[in-house]
Amino acid sequence: MMHEQAQRMQAIVEDLLTLSTLESSPGSDPRAINMGALLQKARQQIEALSGGRHVLEWHIDDTLDVLGAETELTSALSNLLTNAVRYTPDGGTITVRWEREADGGARYSVQDTGIGIPARHLPRLTERFYRVDRGRSRAVGGTGLGLAITKHIAMRHDAELLITSEPGKGSVFALRFPAERIAIDSYREMINFIGDRDTTTKRILEEILAQEEEHADEFADLLDGWIGE
Repeated sequence: MMHEQAQRMQAIVEDLLTLSTLESSPGSDPRAINMGALLQKARQQIEALSGGRHVLEWHIDDTLDVLGAETELTSALSNLLTNAVRYTPDGGTITVRWEREADGGARYSVQDTGIGIPARHLPRLTERFYRVDRGRSRAVGGTGLGLAITKHIAMRHDAELLITSEPGKGSVFALRFPAERIAIDSYREMINFIGDRDTTTKRILEEILAQEEEHADEFADLLDGWIGE
């Protein structure tokens, strides 16, 4: 019991430090972050946390990158996923989407069939330590700072944190990024196009893409040559 309390206090301190940094420090120079890769890592972590207790559905457009900070985006993605697992009963469904929008922006959403949240609580969910049900929140864990952190990360990426919920039916937590924060990974887009016709070629190109930073020129020449044939 004492060990668990010490761990929880440590987690709270770490989250408070993270929140303080987000509130007071300027953002780092943005770079193109591969959201598909981040979500693949998050998927492994969330599947382990769920332990097979939930139905997990993933709909990811891996050609959409975000111009931002990798550590911050990783935290935001993880916070929304972790909350869904904690507040969705066994046997429930959690649906994760990363998709392009008509205006050129992109939307990351986590939809669950959990207990839902009464409308009166929604405006306050991003406040520090705000709890809808204090007893249940303590039972499922967490620091009470995850959504506050996620909101500040969204702001630093010119994004919106959107929350909709209906008691007894579930919730949708979403991050909407504007078009100017989205970069299309044309190489990945081409690989997906090729893969619909030739899975062997797609596999080979994916192996090269995994080393793209080291061999970017060779990869570009290979694709350009393939397209030109």
